[in-house]
Amino acid sequence: MNAQKAKRIEDLQGEVLAQSALLEVKSKELEQQTNNFSQQQTYVADLERLVDDHEGQIALLTESKETLAQDLKDQQQSASNAAEAAKLEHARLLRTEALLRRQLKGQLEELRLLHSTQDQNREHIRNLEGEVAHIMGSHSMKITAPLRALRRFLGRG
Repeated sequence: MNAQKAKRIEDLQGEVLAQSALLEVKSKELEQQTNNFSQQQTYVADLERLVDDHEGQIALLTESKETLAQDLKDQQQSASNAAEAAKLEHARLLRTEALLRRQLKGQLEELRLLHSTQDQNREHIRNLEGEVAHIMGSHSMKITAPLRALRRFLGRG
């Protein structure tokens, strides 16, 4: 029986050694898994920081978008106001142009009338010059010329 017990103890020692070796393998696997888990935790922490950074960037972009949208709305309102002012100014300029055209038309008509009157006056002057030339060339003017010269001479003296 001692031999059986010794065999049994030897078998148990073999099993203990095998279990010890298995435990060592499992311990290394656990250590490897712990390292992997630690790396994964670091990776997850890095990802969380990236997500936080992206969320911050998204918040900034959203704020920028809202600011740009408001700026665009303000610019559109300014453009609308400028367009309305331009329409009013255009209407005012059209009214002024119409008034100036009427004034110019009246002045052109007045100028035509003045040219016509000037032409009539020139014709009248030519007629009067012709009459003066006729009178100056008449026999009575020639006959009375010495009397007019005497009168001028006496009038001075």
